Amino acid sequence: MHDNLIKNYCIWARRELMTEVKRRCALYDIAAQPHNPKNAEAVNGRVLSRTERNQRRVLIDQMQANGEEAVIEKATYTWFNRIMAMRFMGVNDRLPSHTRILSSNNNAFRPQVLTEALHVDIEGIDRAKVATLVRAGDDEATFRYLFLAQCNELAKCMPDVFEPVGSAFELLLPDGLLRPDGVISRMVEDIPEEDWREGVEIVGWMYQYYVSERKDEYFAARRKATREDLAPATQLFTPEWIVRYLTQNSLGRLWMLNHPESNLASKMEYYIAPEGGAETEFRKVDSPEELSVVDPACGSGHILVYAFDLLAQIYEEQGYSRRDIPQLVLQNNIYGLEIDPRAAAMASFALTMKACELDSRFLRRNVSPNITVLNRIEFTEEEREAIARIAKEQESLNAPFLLSDTELMAVLEHLDEAGSLFAPTEANLNSIREALDHMGEQDLLHHSVSAEEKLQMALDELEPLARHYDAVIANPPYLGSGSLAKWESEWLKKNYNDGKADLFAAFIYRGFTLAKADGYNAMVTMQSWMFLGSFENMRNYILNHKHIATMAHLGARAFDQISGEVVQTTAFVVENQADSTIGIYLRVVDFDGEAGKSAAAREAIQNPDCGWFYRANQQDFKKIPGTPIAYWASNVVLTNFAKGIEFNSLSDFGKVAQGITTGNNNRFLRLWWEVGSDLSEYSHPPNQEDNYGLHWVAADKGGSFRKWYGNNDFVINWSNGGQEIIDSPASTPRNLAASFQPSCSCSKISSGDISFRHHSGGFIFTDASVSLTGAGSLESYSQGFLNSSVCLTMMKILAPTLNFEVGQIRSLPFIIDVNYQKVVDTQVGDCRALSRTDWDSYETSWDFAELPLLRRQYCGELQQAYMQWMGECNKRFYQLKANEEQLNRIFAGIYGMQDEVTIEVPLDKVSVHYVVDTMDDLLEDWGNTSYVRTKRDEVVCLISYAIGCMMGRYSLDKPGLILANQGDGLKKFLEQVPSPTFHPDEDGIIPFTDVEYFHDDATGLFVDFMRSAFGEASLEQNLQFVADALGGSGTPRQVIREYFRNDFFADHCKTYSVQNAGKRPIYWLFDSGKKGGFRALFYMHRYTPNLLARLRTEYVHPQQERYRTQISHIDEAMSSADKRVQADLKKQRKKLGEQLAEITAYEEKVHHLADQMITIDLDDGVKHNYALFQDVLAKIK
Repeated sequence: MHDNLIKNYCIWARRELMTEVKRRCALYDIAAQPHNPKNAEAVNGRVLSRTERNQRRVLIDQMQANGEEAVIEKATYTWFNRIMAMRFMGVNDRLPSHTRILSSNNNAFRPQVLTEALHVDIEGIDRAKVATLVRAGDDEATFRYLFLAQCNELAKCMPDVFEPVGSAFELLLPDGLLRPDGVISRMVEDIPEEDWREGVEIVGWMYQYYVSERKDEYFAARRKATREDLAPATQLFTPEWIVRYLTQNSLGRLWMLNHPESNLASKMEYYIAPEGGAETEFRKVDSPEELSVVDPACGSGHILVYAFDLLAQIYEEQGYSRRDIPQLVLQNNIYGLEIDPRAAAMASFALTMKACELDSRFLRRNVSPNITVLNRIEFTEEEREAIARIAKEQESLNAPFLLSDTELMAVLEHLDEAGSLFAPTEANLNSIREALDHMGEQDLLHHSVSAEEKLQMALDELEPLARHYDAVIANPPYLGSGSLAKWESEWLKKNYNDGKADLFAAFIYRGFTLAKADGYNAMVTMQSWMFLGSFENMRNYILNHKHIATMAHLGARAFDQISGEVVQTTAFVVENQADSTIGIYLRVVDFDGEAGKSAAAREAIQNPDCGWFYRANQQDFKKIPGTPIAYWASNVVLTNFAKGIEFNSLSDFGKVAQGITTGNNNRFLRLWWEVGSDLSEYSHPPNQEDNYGLHWVAADKGGSFRKWYGNNDFVINWSNGGQEIIDSPASTPRNLAASFQPSCSCSKISSGDISFRHHSGGFIFTDASVSLTGAGSLESYSQGFLNSSVCLTMMKILAPTLNFEVGQIRSLPFIIDVNYQKVVDTQVGDCRALSRTDWDSYETSWDFAELPLLRRQYCGELQQAYMQWMGECNKRFYQLKANEEQLNRIFAGIYGMQDEVTIEVPLDKVSVHYVVDTMDDLLEDWGNTSYVRTKRDEVVCLISYAIGCMMGRYSLDKPGLILANQGDGLKKFLEQVPSPTFHPDEDGIIPFTDVEYFHDDATGLFVDFMRSAFGEASLEQNLQFVADALGGSGTPRQVIREYFRNDFFADHCKTYSVQNAGKRPIYWLFDSGKKGGFRALFYMHRYTPNLLARLRTEYVHPQQERYRTQISHIDEAMSSADKRVQADLKKQRKKLGEQLAEITAYEEKVHHLADQMITIDLDDGVKHNYALFQDVLAKIK
């Protein structure tokens, strides 16, 4: 199937049809507040027929009741739906007339119905009218008439899909149906005919693509899901193989248990028979007519369509007539529940088309699929009064009175939100039945037809919800409770407290109440219920009262339409009763995409020794803290967990806790380099006096994968002992007693393996990290265990999602072997030292002292310094790798898991830096390269450090930070470094120019820095090394100049960025625009309110004058130059003219800001302060 073609068409068609529907509304003055009276006989000079007047009035009423947007959206989809259905039926010869409506027989956009208009057999057409239209040569009018006539005929056999002609929406059928570039022509020409022949699943895909823009808009808006949002927001078409897996192992399984002699198993490629025929307790089924299956969130019917196929095979095997099978299946076996009427119409259409495959005359049999749309039912005040009048008689029969059942009435008003999650009781149904029965007995004066209709509608919608089915099969909606509107969120909490975290969890519970006591609940959902603590009660309920018959653990990328790791899923079939038999689990998480996972599942079923086929007794899961569905846990691992429960877990030796939730990280957290160092403390706990003098202290906010030491990026506002945060109503100041203690911590949410880092003290812990404190003499030993492959194996059982919870880490079995404690402590100490040296070698560490390339220079040669640094880094890398492997070996022996865990540490899991000249020098199987640096990276570090020395942040003569407080200037620098080897720039403004205009431009200052740092003798050689590493053409100075102008700021933003915090540069780039008319760098810590005025007068104005002078010289040269030279001069003049125009406009912006004398407060952070000058600064990308 050509997915992209179909998707592009559907998105375009929705927009096009909506535009045309709006045009028809304007043509007929159809609006909530029309310009003409509702009963107008003429509109916009157009006399309306009686039918048109009625249709217009109905549409206006609908817009006034439901809003214009809702009516236009409904009309748009109505015609998209009908055109799509007509196309499918035409291509597959399902139309009663056997005449294509939208195309010719050879698939050209020449509708067969037009060429055969005088003879086409469509019920109800006026042949005389057709003849008149044909004679007039009006193809558009002829086609429109025949198209609507075909819709009218189909409405009689598919009322859920087609409304009768004469309905109001006929007035909104777009004009120009035969346009060459119209919706119909493009449907015929853009989507290959073979796609329509592949099966009715295409209509499901088209519906999903049709609503995709609405879905994207909802998620972009980040609003609570309204009833209008729920359907598009949760629409997700289920891959075919998952549908088959679920259906074959529920419906198919039940049939095979009852009929082991059946040949059906050979046709079910994903069917997994019970091990050794172990299952003995199951529902007895003699006839296929006894089977029942429901999809409680059926969407466009994909699951039901395959259930139809499977049931048809069962019927046929049992000797039923092929012609009778469709009617039997649709009447007896298949049920669908849905809140979206558009999707439900597609489900009904899809099942009808399946029926037509077996019975060519099915459309004449007046059978409709059992698809129930759960609409909201609201009673007006008059209707309530009509119901109230029967109260006395109803009570006399000792039946519940409907209006007094406030919960039922509330659910009916929100049934399009609660959907099939509502489980009506027999009392609920009886109250409606009694009201309905007595309503019919009222006299004509008091009888309310509308109330009676709504009561009947309520009964029709609720009765399928009260039934029980052999198999409940679904891909339920995935939407967290935090995204739900208030009513649904509160209702969910009240009715599904253990499943309130997400709609899918509530649907799992509902599946058990919809299924018969010995039936099956088969679903594909997010995998989070298998592991997260918020679903522990659900897991215990399933493990104690149900039986997981089979599960295909899908993980990420199970749906090709969803990319990334966030949506991780699992498909499972659960018996609705307890059973002690073994369950079968397929672990296909490591395979990519629908094709990869489906092939892996088939291989596992055919070859259980493949390595991803598991047998597990679900009672063993209770041996693991939190009872995760860890089916792959070996007996050795289970034994270790049992020891932890019975003897010692990590929490017995220290406090494992999550830190403070600030409630507003933008207000209370900063990256350490954003704020002044004089108000910050990074490395030790502040004393009582400091608590009230310091503003910022170190904060542990997790971070990316890194073991042993590092990720020390954040500081937290802890003035007055953090009182401002503690007093904030949005904060949760948990576990403050652990603050400033030595700790071992990890990120709570990670995109990779868990990793623990050491803090010697001085940190406030946030909710983004999980910390172990109070371990005392076992602190190093515990970190060694936590960073071992043994712990990783256990954590992948406790927390295979991206979320590491306190309870999971707390429950890790912790075995202390005193024979190994000393060697573990030594190895861990060495690992910490290696990691810290690596971390502190880069200027984004608050303990950075000096640049390693300067510390390792040999005879002033940068090349030699680089080679020595590369050797040191790579030696450190392999030493850490060896240390970690030794720890893996030790703990594998302690836990008896030598055969269970990997000892070798993969190269991409060693979290210190490895240096290569280029990425081409890496081994092919390296994997993630986040800890790999190139020669260019190291040279960029050198340039960044040089800029720091130019700004006075660093000095060649003193380690660490020099100028790092608000408003610091040259005077402060000279107080600390009286006789500097390299003198910082006087005003802290460094121009980036394309030629040498200023004495203190970046290139000139960099050359001076290299001379001061490495000496004059090797200056040119070192500049060449820098240029070669950067890449580019020209002399070394030209390459370096181009780097400053075009690449430095982007590299700087990348260097000063942190995961989940974004880019927070400390050097800010004044930038006039794309032409490069003016660019200059300044250091935010040296900012003063008069800096912009100085920039304008000492840099922008002189640059403007230089452009004018150069243009004047070019104009003079043009008069005497030959044609070739003139051409070059013209190019130069054009560029200079554009730069002059740009800098002139820029000067006005700078002038405007300079006059304001803006002050900044470093405590406000880069994001806030940068925005104050956004009109004159480069965009942070």
